[in-house]
Amino acid sequence: MLEPLNILWFEEPVPPQDLEGYARYPILCGSPWWGRIRIHPLGFRDLILRGKAPMIQPDIARCGGFTEARKIAALASSCGVTVAPHTGASGAVSIAAAVQWASSLSNLYIFEHMYTENPLRTEILKDPVLECHDAVIKVPAAPVWGLRLIRIG
Repeated sequence: MLEPLNILWFEEPVPPQDLEGYARYPILCGSPWWGRIRIHPLGFRDLILRGKAPMIQPDIARCGGFTEARKIAALASSCGVTVAPHTGASGAVSIAAAVQWASSLSNLYIFEHMYTENPLRTEILKDPVLECHDAVIKVPAAPVWGLRLIRIG
């Protein structure tokens, strides 16, 4: 019934343990999965290798940082799975890391960024954590992922 609507983003419509549910729908999944192997009882590895997900959504701040995120993305790439990094309502440092990681991916599908109010994203920085114009994100080249913190106190 949803196919005629041409929906781009349908995140987590089935419970994380329902791998068969993921196989039935071309949906984005993975924000409840944390690591490549076993942090979540299923892990990205099982989800990818069982061919249940066309797209995954690792969160660099939850899955083990850059090293683990790169391993997850490499496994996904080798199995024809695309990646849409999860940021949700994350803070500035997590989003800045995700932008750097996303810019290195050969299997990047889209970059999720929610524009909800979060003081750890807006009030601690001199400049916005994310610059996006015409659906293109500028990847900062400055040190510390382009973050300039405001001195508090």
